[in-house]
Amino acid sequence: DDDTARATLAKQGWDCRYVSKEEDPNVVFLSNCPAKRGVAAAEPPAVLVHSSVPFALARRNVPPDDAGVKGELIASVNKLLPDLPPPAEVRMMRWGLSQVRYPVEGEPGAVLLGGAGEGLAPLVLAGDAFTKYGSRFDGCTESSRVAASLVLGQLGIQLQAPSTPGAGPTAQKL
Repeated sequence: DDDTARATLAKQGWDCRYVSKEEDPNVVFLSNCPAKRGVAAAEPPAVLVHSSVPFALARRNVPPDDAGVKGELIASVNKLLPDLPPPAEVRMMRWGLSQVRYPVEGEPGAVLLGGAGEGLAPLVLAGDAFTKYGSRFDGCTESSRVAASLVLGQLGIQLQAPSTPGAGPTAQKL
């Protein structure tokens, strides 16, 4: 029932989270969608579940609405959230590209195309695929740091490492 589902999700202490391989090999990400959007009390409970790359690859030739695949993922969610009642509805979608399998060669963090030196407007390509961390929050943050540094460099501003541990970086005009 909705009230039990809301209560179970509310006591988790997260709106979304990554799931480690040790916790469950089939699921990589969970999101309490209404809570993440700040409308948990106004909407029916809804949990978004992303499967792991190995799980998806092993089932890539199975129809996305296959009852067996649904059952496996529901079993994984039940293991992770044992107090969650059975779902009223399950909708399966296959994403062709959702997680990094092969990072960009050299793992540069981000890449600058064009720019002032070439007489072209700068374009920065960035994302977790450009880092050694892959589909993890660390990959996103590392890529954003490198991308920001590239943009600031185009503006003649250089990021300097913090002088004290825990302090944020500072910017200096070149």
